[in-house]
Amino acid sequence: MRKPSFLKRIIYFGVIRPVAESITAVAVAVYIFGEKKHWFKEITGKAARVTPNGQISNLKEKYSNFTHADFYIGENKQNHKKMAEKTNNLQDNLKNVMPGLFNNNEWISKILLRMGDAVIATDEKGIVLSMNKVAEDLTGWKIAESEGRQVDHIFNAINDITNLPIKNPLYKALKENKEILLANHTVLINKDKTQRIIVDSAVPIHDNDANVIGGALIFRDVTEQALDKKKLVENEGLLTSIMENTSLIIYIKDTEGKYLMINRQKEKVFNIKASRLIGKKSSLHLDEEQAAESMRTDQQSIMENRLVEFDQEIQHADGTSHSYHTSKFPLYDSEKKVYAVCAISADISESKKNVEMKEKIAIQEAILKSEIRFDELTKNMPNIFFSLDRSLRYTSFNKACETFTGKKAEEVIGKTMQEVFSSGELLFIEEYKDVLKTGKAKTFTSAFTVDENTFTFFVNVFPAENGISVLMTDLTSKKKSEAEMLELVDNLQKKNKDLRQFAYTVSHDLRAPIARVLGLVTLS
Repeated sequence: MRKPSFLKRIIYFGVIRPVAESITAVAVAVYIFGEKKHWFKEITGKAARVTPNGQISNLKEKYSNFTHADFYIGENKQNHKKMAEKTNNLQDNLKNVMPGLFNNNEWISKILLRMGDAVIATDEKGIVLSMNKVAEDLTGWKIAESEGRQVDHIFNAINDITNLPIKNPLYKALKENKEILLANHTVLINKDKTQRIIVDSAVPIHDNDANVIGGALIFRDVTEQALDKKKLVENEGLLTSIMENTSLIIYIKDTEGKYLMINRQKEKVFNIKASRLIGKKSSLHLDEEQAAESMRTDQQSIMENRLVEFDQEIQHADGTSHSYHTSKFPLYDSEKKVYAVCAISADISESKKNVEMKEKIAIQEAILKSEIRFDELTKNMPNIFFSLDRSLRYTSFNKACETFTGKKAEEVIGKTMQEVFSSGELLFIEEYKDVLKTGKAKTFTSAFTVDENTFTFFVNVFPAENGISVLMTDLTSKKKSEAEMLELVDNLQKKNKDLRQFAYTVSHDLRAPIARVLGLVTLS
């Protein structure tokens, strides 16, 4: 019988026989799994192989001696014989099919063309014999221009990292008579200089006597997967970098409250290692009340299926207390079911202080404006107004004070009353001290003499934030007016009395003459 062509032998040894081996192995495995599962562990070593004449070989030595008539494995000969019959039927079918395959070049071509991976077949010297459409597209070389060339000329690969050429693995596979896998980061350069990332392997092809008669390069384009993986790795690296270097506390718990992940900031704040906390609950590093509250907010986010936000106080490992704003939200698996809750806590202590400081400044500004308006009011009011601190030092001194005392405010502010006035000029010291002591306002009216002039004042002494304030209303003019009024009234009363006396005298002196006149009138 005429021997199959070299290309047919490549197809047989590179494609058909491995398929047959797989089918035979599956048949044996199905039987063993179906009827005697514990036997499966005994069948190890190389898989069964089908030779061109349909015989099974390369089973473990213990099970290699069987024929169509007698297939014996183990103790139960009847069951084993059934398996032998099934296997032998498969062998017969393969034996009947294979000669047809070798005589059908069109069928062989279709196998190569329809393979999803790129395939380049060579002889034992690496001369290209055939290649499929996928290989043509990836290399940029057509089969018509590739046949007879060294595979190196067609398959041009470099390392993605070093950009250095990669030795073609087919030569090593041919030399060492074994499958060779290409290293990662392999880039195939197309004839038009475009580049694609590939995964590649090279296998030797044997004849019936196990002699190497050629080889095959099998590779496929994984550019998109590699880029996606690279992007995923970059994103994971970016996310990890952010999580490990952020000042935010970030952690993830499962639905039972056990930690799945904590970041470096949480380790730092609580002085606890992730290795110790992963798989444990919050009670490991929080007190009972804090752990219960943490669990409550976890469950709230999970049960209500929403974002939960709140402010909390967290005590750091160094003993300092910080204000945090915490956000908790559920995480979902591929089936849209909640499997965990993620928490992110931001330290808002400084911003909270800033807010409080702004509020304080706003209050101080309002007070200052009020004080300015108050100072303007008191400065220009006609009443005497001044303020004293608790040491009786002047803190304010209005224009009325300047006019009355003849002293300027800049000469008085910051000095005590004793430093400004002589002992004879000091007024109401005891009343001032009493208000400072009791914190209760006091009012009184007092008259005093200055340079032989007598003055009367209505005095209001009331407590202030840092001492007392004194408001003195000059009643001197009023008192003088009242005195003059009283004097006038007194004079009027005296004159009225004199008038009454005069009337009486006149009346007495005129009574007798009038009577005589009246008598004469009567007589007549």
